[in-house]
Amino acid sequence: QRDARLASESLWQAAELFDKAGSRDNAARVYTQYARQYPEPFERNLEARWRLVQGLRAGSQTPGTAARETALLREIRDTEQRAGAARTDRTRTIGGLAALALTQPLLDDYRKVALVEPLARQLKLKKTKMEAALQAYGQASASAAPEVVTAATFHTAALYQDFGKAMLQSQRPKGLNKIALEQYDVLLEEQAFPFEEKATELHEANARRA
Repeated sequence: QRDARLASESLWQAAELFDKAGSRDNAARVYTQYARQYPEPFERNLEARWRLVQGLRAGSQTPGTAARETALLREIRDTEQRAGAARTDRTRTIGGLAALALTQPLLDDYRKVALVEPLARQLKLKKTKMEAALQAYGQASASAAPEVVTAATFHTAALYQDFGKAMLQSQRPKGLNKIALEQYDVLLEEQAFPFEEKATELHEANARRA
């Protein structure tokens, strides 16, 4: 058991030395080996996988890099959530950060939806995409790690704010006279207000938390 512990520690130190020296390929190779060979202690095992993600982000983006990063993030998030009593403050932070990173594709999908005619259909679609992203931010916050909760709350507020702004800047129906257009603008402002108000509440909550 002592020999196994020494071997584990030596492998970890080798990975850290490669990491600090900027030798990403070697660091990734040794972190991968460590993660496969030593599932315990869980916190360090998860840390090894998280550092693999950091290495992928810092390296050159070759074909398949994004897919590998996403797979690692999902693995980290799901493994941490199932860890039970082995979870620590650090693993909750890592799991939460992984969950937060996985919201990016959902946010990208939301941003792709333009509020143009037919507005009713586009508005419904954009709101659906927004709700999917909000749910993902909520899942990240469930880690209860302060760093993650603060970031998720900020992004949630920004998303509400963006949705309200998008409504106000949406394409107006053609053929409206001046009076009808003014009434339409007032209606949009009334519909956008709750989203802007929600954003303000969340930013204030974050400020109080800080």
